[in-house]
Amino acid sequence: MNSRNEIELKNFFIFNSTYCIKEGEEQNKILFYFPPTEDLNTQINNVGLVEAIIKFTGNFKSQCDTRSLHTLKTRQLYYQPEKNFWMTMTLNLPFKVKSKEEVEQLDYMEDEIQDEVYNAVLKQAYDLYYLFFGSFSDGSGSDTILLKSKLMNHFSPYLKSIKLAHCDIMNIFNGIHFLPLNKQNFLNVQCFINLLECTYKFIKYTAVLFNDCLIW
Repeated sequence: MNSRNEIELKNFFIFNSTYCIKEGEEQNKILFYFPPTEDLNTQINNVGLVEAIIKFTGNFKSQCDTRSLHTLKTRQLYYQPEKNFWMTMTLNLPFKVKSKEEVEQLDYMEDEIQDEVYNAVLKQAYDLYYLFFGSFSDGSGSDTILLKSKLMNHFSPYLKSIKLAHCDIMNIFNGIHFLPLNKQNFLNVQCFINLLECTYKFIKYTAVLFNDCLIW
């Protein structure tokens, strides 16, 4: 009997290495970490490993602001949206559990995670934050308490809402799906919009979405 496990978010964190002034203050560089249930030592070790990887790969010239690391079981993506600020997302690869002669074997499907798609997901996460809160550096200054609060308020619910298994090429182009409606429902939406725009003259443009799909 075969079973399948989909793509899962292993961890997601944002850090700035310049916030760690001296040894023993490594936790200061961590601005946001998900899941928050992981102990501090694990968080520090994971961030430290990423710092080392970024430093090493920085020796190779690249015009791309995103990077990735492929392992047998995970895919890790790195994005630098602003100077000194790094966003990291680690994904558990989808896999199939195959039973052969009463022995379970895990078949990891590396090809189902495309770097371009999930790099776009990482960038969109930042773009959405920027839309509501501005840049990371705007809210940092010398005190990171306010920035950490903003990051937690935004990314904690946002990460839980991402359907990673359904991400595709549309994410690369920041595209959007249209929701097909029957004539009656479409007419109801159109009448509602007309009424709304007639009632409130200051409305210039209107868009209606349902379940992340565009209706009007």
